[in-house]
Amino acid sequence: MKAVMAKVGEGVHFMPIIADDAVRDARFIETATKAFAADAVEMVVWRQQGQRMIADGGPLFGSRARAVAARGDWHLWVNTYPIVNRESGLLAGGRGDELATFASLPEETYGFWAEQGATIIQTDEPEAAIDWLTANGYRTPYDLTN
Repeated sequence: MKAVMAKVGEGVHFMPIIADDAVRDARFIETATKAFAADAVEMVVWRQQGQRMIADGGPLFGSRARAVAARGDWHLWVNTYPIVNRESGLLAGGRGDELATFASLPEETYGFWAEQGATIIQTDEPEAAIDWLTANGYRTPYDLTN
């Protein structure tokens, strides 16, 4: 990846994607992020077929991962949208957009991930997420004028 980034040049940011079915150690997250001077790392949290939705963020959103992110000054990024060719509810540990919108439980999705340390939430329901996060004091908009 470093060779590709060197060819691409400045202005493009690489952000690693790390999934909890392959990585369970915050030290690896820190190593991958430092290697590319990433501003964020996408954390994929799976819910297995027949498994209940997760009760905590798992190793990718545990206290060690949050400490590593704070120390490195980078964002923890979670996706809450459904994935094509996968059964609904398998991404985001079962705490995705379907739970927020179809079940009308945005606090169990957006609030849950904000409490787990996610500072970026990628969603197919941006208006619902922004409205709920703002109304509940979780959203910190970026100043786009600078």
